[in-house]
Amino acid sequence: MADIAVLGLGNLILGDDGVGIRAVQKLENKVPDHIDVIDGGTAGFGLLNIFDQYEKLIVIDALNFGGEKGEVSKLNIDEVKDIGKINISAHDLDFIDALKVGNELGNVPEITIYGIEVGYVDRTEVTMELTPEIESAIDKVIKMVLQELEIENKKQKT
Repeated sequence: MADIAVLGLGNLILGDDGVGIRAVQKLENKVPDHIDVIDGGTAGFGLLNIFDQYEKLIVIDALNFGGEKGEVSKLNIDEVKDIGKINISAHDLDFIDALKVGNELGNVPEITIYGIEVGYVDRTEVTMELTPEIESAIDKVIKMVLQELEIENKKQKT
């Protein structure tokens, strides 16, 4: 089993909210074999099983900080503890609740979140299309994740 996993979150039928899934789909064949790539969908409490299996998780997800659409932010778990101030995609309660429960159980690994600013996502509109700004952000987030994995790989070798 790998010590590190890249986890994509999102809902593919809600357009830009599916960016985390789209990113891990493109990333899957670009990471070393010892790194797991997981399509987490809208897993919610199912994330607890994933938390338990890895020492480090790199999460890719849509977020709404009110920033520029397509902007990529790198956050650590401490930066999202005050979750009442932000909105992470259409499944934010499930992801954050899973983090809180995992924290209580003592089984949350080191987590880095790469959030792609999507702005408002209309949860009544069903579409699998990404807007151009979000589509172009995928390559940027993949590059950032691959750089982080390279750093992690160097740490493990020393």
